[in-house]
Amino acid sequence: MRILVVSTNSHPGHERRNLRVAKELIARGFKVMHTGPSKRMNVGFFVWSCFPLDFETQPEARAANTRLFHQWQELFEMIAWADIVLFGTGKGYGDAGKLAQRLGKLVIQHHDVGGLDPHHCHPDVFFARGPWDADSLTARSLPLALPPIVTGCVQFDEAYLPEFKMSREVFCDKYGLDPGRKILTYLSCSPIHHRQSYLEKQKQIIDAAVALGFQVVVKPHPSDYAGAKIDRSAYVDNMKSSWLQFGAPLTVVEPFDKYTCFFHSDIIVSRGSTTALETPLVGKPMLMIEMGELAVDSNHDSTFIKSCWPWARFTSIRRRDMHPLGVNGHRLDLWPEGPALDSALDLCEVSRNAWGIDPEYIGDECTIEEFPRILSSGAHLFENAGIYRSYLDRYHPFSDGKSHVRVADAIEAILEHPITGAKV
Repeated sequence: MRILVVSTNSHPGHERRNLRVAKELIARGFKVMHTGPSKRMNVGFFVWSCFPLDFETQPEARAANTRLFHQWQELFEMIAWADIVLFGTGKGYGDAGKLAQRLGKLVIQHHDVGGLDPHHCHPDVFFARGPWDADSLTARSLPLALPPIVTGCVQFDEAYLPEFKMSREVFCDKYGLDPGRKILTYLSCSPIHHRQSYLEKQKQIIDAAVALGFQVVVKPHPSDYAGAKIDRSAYVDNMKSSWLQFGAPLTVVEPFDKYTCFFHSDIIVSRGSTTALETPLVGKPMLMIEMGELAVDSNHDSTFIKSCWPWARFTSIRRRDMHPLGVNGHRLDLWPEGPALDSALDLCEVSRNAWGIDPEYIGDECTIEEFPRILSSGAHLFENAGIYRSYLDRYHPFSDGKSHVRVADAIEAILEHPITGAKV
């Protein structure tokens, strides 16, 4: 039985996530090939998500029988070779999935990365990260042959695997930090959002944290690590990663150190990042800062939203819904009619279509004016183990680092099912 494992993008810091899947399947006697887009696919949306050309020569990649594709035709030939195609979740693979279906392949997709990307590859079966994913897929009415199967997420596993961990002392030594001082991690959004107003508020956030004695570490967006989408931002140099253009020197965490960075952070903040789904993996909340303004900044002056929502937003750190317009997203009835309201309603509709049901996170939102008070008072702290556990039970119920084993188990199980097994 031949299985093609497709990492639909490299996802900086998590490039090896599907190698564990491929090696597990090889160990069970399947003939396996692992693939992903090489740097030669460096066009369009692939700009940030390609594997370096030497990736397939690395020992771990070779053990997973990795062969990168450099053009679509090469991927299509690999699909023709396989009996089963296991896609990860990434943009742009709809045609590849349709081809696999036309060729009569058993098509499986698993949510192998974090975030909320709704892209699907026309699978027969979908392996979900947790019950929320399964419910979201059901709400979207995808035409699956079987109900979604919960296997966990191979990316999220890396929060638990020892090779992705280091002590606070080692982490601080690596990045020139003082282990005795507080650390704030700022999650930068995709460069596509880096307009002038975003950059100004980003500076305000970082300056406020530094003034209160925090050491600031920046964890860039995956696009930013590769210098992608900079040309759609407010930066002068559209070839240089954003953190090199922030102004003052900043400490930037390397991609592989993401979860260690989160674990050792005293607070994690963002303007609006779906990485909020991941911070509970290490027992940390997310403080969103003016999430609604980020959403409307692309088309409208961000001061508009405050004229509609002038009040403070922070209540307390808790488990709450993640509305695309932030904590006041359900109060659009207060907005006057006009283009801003129209675009906000469009954004809400896009989110409903993409997710089916609203996700949640552990944290809250505040304005920039509230931010210093929250930091100085300690209101950002949250250590309720029961809330974290109940959240993870819905979004990623496994903490054993073995989602790759469950993916392999699920493949073997669906081969025994009369509907899906009949395709191979």
